[in-house]
Amino acid sequence: MFEYWTTNKNLDIEFNVEHVNERILNIRVRNNNYRVSLPLGNRSKGFQWFFSFLIWFSKIQGDKNKKYILLLDEPGLSLHASAQDDLLRFIDEKLSVDYQINHSSPKMIYIHLDTVDLSSLSYISLYTLLNFSFPSVNIRIWRELES
Repeated sequence: MFEYWTTNKNLDIEFNVEHVNERILNIRVRNNNYRVSLPLGNRSKGFQWFFSFLIWFSKIQGDKNKKYILLLDEPGLSLHASAQDDLLRFIDEKLSVDYQINHSSPKMIYIHLDTVDLSSLSYISLYTLLNFSFPSVNIRIWRELES
């Protein structure tokens, strides 16, 4: 997990199985700087989401007999900007290698304008894409596409 979670490199995940009346997996996150261990549920919603997503992905990655198309609808909404970068790096380096990825998000951070084939986008989606976050750039790009 911490290969892709760069926000805090001083964390470790602890797994403990408790045997009371049944087996219970207790997941804790240890901060090595402060020597404190907290239940996973006490971490931020973004951290919990990222952790769960990586666990889920490792499960499907282990299933070599099936092909998947991953549809991600607004992934990681609770992640802050640097964690969104981490997620995007994970998608680029791990997911998109073996899986077709389709995702929707209002967040421009998930769109690499340098790798998007602008000629394949419709007029409306291109206008929305550029006008949403790059109002000063859209005129230059529109003129290039229209000519």
